[in-house]
This record gives sequence, structure tokens and C-alpha cells, in this order.
Amino acid sequence: MCIRDRGGETDYVVADRPVVVERSEAFAAGWQVQSLNLADGARENLAVQRAGLVQAVKLPAGRYRIVWSYWPPGLSLGLLSSSVGVLVLLVAAVLVIASRRRRRRRLRADAQSVQGSGRSVAIP
Repeated sequence: MCIRDRGGETDYVVADRPVVVERSEAFAAGWQVQSLNLADGARENLAVQRAGLVQAVKLPAGRYRIVWSYWPPGLSLGLLSSSVGVLVLLVAAVLVIASRRRRRRRLRADAQSVQGSGRSVAIP
């Protein structure tokens, strides 16, 4: 039996001897398989192998639930780099806004001190 979910796949396998489970999905780096032995509850990560153009995993005899999932190589680094970039932009925006506010306050304070002295000044 096969259940597709969130881009992955869950298969239930019952075998009385060791088997190779092939999946009609193009082989690519980043696929992972976790097996759950339904008899004793043991979990194991299985190596995904190339079987021609498709994927395969080897299972010993028994009853298993195997879950195929995909995490592309480099995705973690890409997410981290993007997060750092967004953080840098936010910090830069906060610094620019704070600098402009300080500048306006300083100009207003200078203008008020000049108005008290009787000189005319234009306030931006």
C-alpha cells in the first residue's frame, strides 16, 4: 500500500524474505528513507540506491512502514543565507530610520535655540 503526503510517500511492506523496494521516482541526491519495523518498533534510516533511473531500498524480511522524504542538498545553507540577508536588511533599515529621527530632533532643537535668539531659520 502506498500513501503520498507533502511531497513524500509512505509505503507498507510485508515480506517473508529480504526484498528490494523500487519506487518510480527519478533518483536524485537528497532523498531519505526511514523504516519502522511494525513487529518490534525499531526505526532505521535506509540508504536510497539507484536502480537504473529510479530509487530503491533494501529491506530484510518482515513488516515495515517506510517513509520517503526529500531535502535537497544545499537547501539548509540557502535558507540560512536568506535568513541572514533579511536580518541584515532589517538592521540596516532600523539604523537608517533611527539616524533620520536623531537628525530631525537635532535640527528642531537647533532651530528652537536659534528662534530664542531672534534669528530666522527654516525648519525642514
